[in-house]
Order: sequence, then structure tokens, then C-alpha cells
Amino acid sequence: MTRLRTLAGLALLGAAVLTATPAHAATNEVTCGGTSSGNTISYSPSLTAASQQTGITYRTMYRGCSSSDPGARSGIAVHTRDRQYSCPALLSTESLAYDIDWMYAGTSSVQVTRTASISGGVLTVQHYGYVASGTFAGSTVYERHTMPAGEIQKCIAGSTNIPSTFMTVTLTISAI
Repeated sequence: MTRLRTLAGLALLGAAVLTATPAHAATNEVTCGGTSSGNTISYSPSLTAASQQTGITYRTMYRGCSSSDPGARSGIAVHTRDRQYSCPALLSTESLAYDIDWMYAGTSSVQVTRTASISGGVLTVQHYGYVASGTFAGSTVYERHTMPAGEIQKCIAGSTNIPSTFMTVTLTISAI
């Protein structure tokens, strides 16, 4: 009798564990990229080699996405900041938080660390982090932005100003 109760208890415990784990937890994933995804950043006033108070508007379009959620085939992230900024600051490491609004799948609020470097004439900006809340919460985020670095290098040297930049973007959100 005791053995029968123990087996019944283990069966109930197993059922509770199975029902407590969402079926979609292992499949939450989005991949966007190619020439159709891009990031435009506008600076007001234009960036210079010297640090100045600058209004910054970020607009990232995520298109051509493959996703486990059909509503996350495209999305957009738009946010603004007002801060001291310059062309050399484009190569800084910083923490960022922003929302990705999916076409029909709600919002992913992400928190990332942004790094940047220039190599082989290309500026590469990378975001590493996670989805803090919303659609795909708890998943990891990796975003990569690239563009030719010529104008950025000229601006760092003080020979030009930059009113805006455009970078191609790849985004991967993966379940842990």
C-alpha cells in the first residue's frame, strides 16, 4: 500500500512538472537579417570629434524574420536619447534597454551590452543580452550592426561631421 501511494505521488509530481513547463519554452526563437533589416540613427546636432549635447534617434527595422511565432516575422525598435556624445563615443561600450515591437506578437523589452569596433574598414556594433520581459522573455539576444567605417574614421579625426548613420542588422533571439 505504501509503495502504491509512493508511485501515485511520483506520478502526480511528474504531471505537475510537465504542466508547469510551457510547451513553447524551447522553441522561442527569432532570426532576422540580410539586406532588408537596417538601423538608422540620426544625430542632432551632427556628431563631431568633440563631445557635445546630442539628441539621438534610433530606428531599427527587423524584416524577413524567421520565427517560431508567426506574429514575429517583422518588427521595429524606435527610441530616443539626449546625451553627451561624439564620433569617438561610437566605439564605446555601454548598457542599453529598448523595446522591439513585433508586427503581431506584442513587445520584447531587451537589455543588452553594446560593444563596437572598427576592423578592415568596417564598423561592427554588437548587442549581447536578454529579453527582460514580454514576448520571448528570458531568451538571449544577439544583434550585429555593420557599415563601412570611412566616414566614422574621418569624423574621429575631426575632418567631417555625421548627421546620421545606416547599418545593416542581424538579430537572433534564442531560448535558453
